[in-house]
Amino acid sequence: MPAPPAAEGTISLGMPASSSVRRQLVRSEVELMKRAIWNIQRKLQDFEGRYGKLDRDSLYGQADDMELLEGEGEIETMGRLQRKLKSFEEIIFDYK
Repeated sequence: MPAPPAAEGTISLGMPASSSVRRQLVRSEVELMKRAIWNIQRKLQDFEGRYGKLDRDSLYGQADDMELLEGEGEIETMGRLQRKLKSFEEIIFDYK
């Protein structure tokens, strides 16, 4: 019999798992997100080192449009990752 759908805000592994396995999965995901955020921050620092603060109006004509779009996309992605990271860290807190 298939497992029932997970309630909103829960993680479904599609299989029974011990709490230690779930904790390890959450920890692994947290580490991956932290690494991704760190990589994005490095990219943004490189951009700011070349052009200054990422601001479309002040950088018009100085930076390539594609670089501006990539930088803006990195900022959006970092925000999503930070929100997701916060929710995963709350999961770890609930398990302690």
